[in-house]
Amino acid sequence: MLSMGVSLVCSNRCSSVVNRLLWHENMIITLGLRIIKVWKFDHDAKTNVLRGKNVILGNLINSNFIDACVLNDDEILVITNVNQLILLKLNSDVPKLYSLQGPEQEFGSLDYDQEKVWFGTSDYKITSLEISELKQIETASRSASPSRRVSLLSPSKELSIPVKPIIKVVNFSTDKLLVLNDDEQIKFIDKKSNAEIVLTQSIIKDLGGVSVHSNEFLAFSKQGMIKKIDKDLNVKDLLSFKLPSGTILANSMTAVEQFNDKLIIGDKYGGLYISKLENEEYTTIFQTKAHSSSINEIIAFTFEEIEMICSIGRDRMIQFFRNYQGKYELVETVPIHQGNLLKVIHHEGIIYVCSSDRTISVHSLYKSEDSVQMTHDKVITLKATPITMNILDDELIVSQSDKTVQIYNISEEIEFSRMVRFINSQTNEFIQIENFIKYEQYLIGWASDKSLRVFNYNGGSEISVVWGHSDSIVGLFMHGTKLVSIGSDGCLFTWSLQAPAVTPQRSEIETPSPIINKQVSRKILPKSQEKLASERRSPVRSPERRLSEKPSPLKPAKTLLPPAKIITRRSSTPNLSARLTAASISTPKLQSPLKSISPNKPVLSTPVLTKKPPHVVVNEVTSPVDGILNRLEDINKKVNLLSSGDRKIVGDKLVQMLESINQPHHQDMLEKYSDLLVDMVEKKLNMK
Repeated sequence: MLSMGVSLVCSNRCSSVVNRLLWHENMIITLGLRIIKVWKFDHDAKTNVLRGKNVILGNLINSNFIDACVLNDDEILVITNVNQLILLKLNSDVPKLYSLQGPEQEFGSLDYDQEKVWFGTSDYKITSLEISELKQIETASRSASPSRRVSLLSPSKELSIPVKPIIKVVNFSTDKLLVLNDDEQIKFIDKKSNAEIVLTQSIIKDLGGVSVHSNEFLAFSKQGMIKKIDKDLNVKDLLSFKLPSGTILANSMTAVEQFNDKLIIGDKYGGLYISKLENEEYTTIFQTKAHSSSINEIIAFTFEEIEMICSIGRDRMIQFFRNYQGKYELVETVPIHQGNLLKVIHHEGIIYVCSSDRTISVHSLYKSEDSVQMTHDKVITLKATPITMNILDDELIVSQSDKTVQIYNISEEIEFSRMVRFINSQTNEFIQIENFIKYEQYLIGWASDKSLRVFNYNGGSEISVVWGHSDSIVGLFMHGTKLVSIGSDGCLFTWSLQAPAVTPQRSEIETPSPIINKQVSRKILPKSQEKLASERRSPVRSPERRLSEKPSPLKPAKTLLPPAKIITRRSSTPNLSARLTAASISTPKLQSPLKSISPNKPVLSTPVLTKKPPHVVVNEVTSPVDGILNRLEDINKKVNLLSSGDRKIVGDKLVQMLESINQPHHQDMLEKYSDLLVDMVEKKLNMK
């Protein structure tokens, strides 16, 4: 029987940085900074330690080996970061290195195919050499520039991380090469014509962040490149902004906002720039030193027909600008916070700003003649540092570092509504939400473990979880019925939010129907009705056993949400103890038969069984006296098994019980006896 999973067979530690790993027959070859090591792997051996042998490098002791490919059974081609081509021979007990004549161009990657070696060069080109053209040379006679010879003898720390325009070349087929370059593109290259076909690419290189405004999505790089993601999720170049150079550290773009035909840009040194689209080109129309440190976020909006800009930064300042007769000017600076400012939101003339000092400041805007004035309304004090916040359906939702989500009602006055803890359905641990959006009755957010999770917004129970990003997520938004997530590595994922195998039926929701138990939050698709019926007939397991069992792993998710007819629960804020109680009460083998509950009434997330599970029926007694007599017979049987001393104790106790029962009867007997005695005495006296 095949077992699904991964287990460690053997391992060992490399003593230097590893740039490349090859598996050749029963050998694992690692190449890195000043090291080539050959490890012998025997699958039948019971040892847990992988044994290896270093290759003697000789005068290549200071080389950095960056790539390799297998030629045949005992020969491997190796290249270094200074344009050296080396042959590694494995046919002896001591592997040896031989220097070869490589191509004239600088190269950083290679692969082998049909008596030909393919090289990825420094100018993003592909070149090749026949095997017959590879000639052995002396290492000392290898042509290299003086600077490369110096670096060969004493490489700097920068050389430990090789920079290659073409990162990897793979022989994909007889006529195609697969190429990965440092522009984060994967291409097909024709071996004969060198024609290129781009298969996929990242949104932008060195992604700095994502901005969402009026259903338009912008991605910007730290170097100043801004791209637009259109409705078809295609990427279009928008602006390449040249940032002013920094005095000590390199400058970078930190915030971007789009407003009508303008782009508002913030940089690492607090500079604020406004570029306007004129004749299909962006021209800078305003720039100022808005903050003394990095700008964290910029928002632009219209209030009372006046164009406003609000920016927040690490200098703890809130800056307000307005557009007055085509010119931008500073309206007010608000220095109210004591920590780094994290998020700013404008909602119906009110500005909300959260800070790392565990507060949220609220500011109202009002028009005064031709200007706009600000009034500080209140400060909301939090128990933990806020991570992010958002306003959804007149509710201010704040995610905090203590893994709680605070929800405030802002429809009239700002009042605390409730607290929600979102729970991992597999580990029963609380989850820290980094950012989130709301879709219907669901809250979709990304967690600190790089996963995307769907929760019941009202109750906090987990509906689904998926992984896909290898880096943290910087952007999350809805695109029609699709969920789009963007990672900091520039990868964009789209996720379907509908279960394909089940057609939702509104009529089934409106009529009373059995509610599937809590396993819905652990499974993406429901079980079949036949299986549920068979499970209802199975006996109930003990709660201790259920809690000790491992949770079943989630199946690969094609969709994030279950069918609409299943999600009918409403619940209050769950906690860990409540979740464990729910797990101990309910069992995945039973379906909760809540047929009498109207679908319009809220249903608690913790299922309540209105019908007891099957049990053994005991013969009913005909009267209470028979029941007491049966118990006395049981006591008599148990007393016979006791020692004499214990039996005396039990007997004394039973006598006391009988005396308490018979006490009224004794009094009746004494009264009757006294009456008879008096009668007898009277008779005797009368006879005399």
